[in-house]
Amino acid sequence: MMNRNTYGCCEYIGETLFYTFMGFVCYGNILFRCINGMSYAQSRIILITLIITLELFGVLINLGRGRNVRSLFANIAFPFGIYATITYISLNKLLFSVVLISSSMLSIICAGITLCRKIKNKKKVKYIIVNRIRNTISCTQFFFALGLTCAMIFIGTKVLFGFSMIQSTVVATSSKELEEQTIENNIDSILLLQEKLWKKLSAQERLAVLQTVSNIERQFLGIPHELNVGVENLGEYTLGHYVEGTHEIIINLDHLMNDDASKVLESVCHEAFHAYEHCLVSVLENSPEDAKNLRLLKDAKSYAEEFSDYKEGASDYYDYYYQKCEIDAREYAEEAVADYYQRIEEYLTEKADG
Repeated sequence: MMNRNTYGCCEYIGETLFYTFMGFVCYGNILFRCINGMSYAQSRIILITLIITLELFGVLINLGRGRNVRSLFANIAFPFGIYATITYISLNKLLFSVVLISSSMLSIICAGITLCRKIKNKKKVKYIIVNRIRNTISCTQFFFALGLTCAMIFIGTKVLFGFSMIQSTVVATSSKELEEQTIENNIDSILLLQEKLWKKLSAQERLAVLQTVSNIERQFLGIPHELNVGVENLGEYTLGHYVEGTHEIIINLDHLMNDDASKVLESVCHEAFHAYEHCLVSVLENSPEDAKNLRLLKDAKSYAEEFSDYKEGASDYYDYYYQKCEIDAREYAEEAVADYYQRIEEYLTEKADG
């Protein structure tokens, strides 16, 4: 049944090419991320190479017998699953460990059943053995493709429904906890921003540190709502952005995993200041008309005008870079980063002296 042909040769190849293209588009928009230490272009080349190599191998294995939906699915899903494993296993070791172990066990069982059956027709031993090996390879490809597809669906669903790809163990603070969120009260977490310690942290541990920073920034800036830090695959040149509607600071996954702690800290402080700017605009909008011209609200008026016609960096970098909301956020973030590391140095000095 598994080896029965339901497609003609040309139809099978055509379907493979069509659904591979559709898969490439979907994967690129939802799950694609660069391999650690490699550029966007290099990572794309590796993905395309995996697709061409593994799909060509799969088509050749199944072209004689096995041209059906099962093998078509396996041919297409397997290379994307391998690339997803390379790029996401460090972020979710448990998920991929379960998938790889389960797929391996099923493949071993299938190989045992297929290869150990007694050969009754002694005249066709060679043909039967070759056919059984081909069937074993095909089944192995299918089991791994199925397992890795489940893993990709799990990760992709979180992205599509707006959930962070990684969940922090630190919770965004509520108003009643505001007074507790200071550098002094969270110094153990802040010390992890030292580069030698940061490099040893997992993605989830790094996110926890950034959520702690976000809670501290929320108190310092007087923001009346929580700031949730999340992680997504953003554009190649986007380090992070702030979502006012959900009070989220979103950090690019590659930025989190590959850049220095100081740079990632600067991104969080930058986006926290954007949240502060939105709060000022809200104050302006809710002020009486005769109070809106107060010098106190001058910056808020500029922010409101820019947010109503915000210039994205992808379309016009010069206009984006010199918006007042971006200039002020950059200046604040630079000062904040310097302050965090000064406080770390002071704490370590006091500890050494004391």
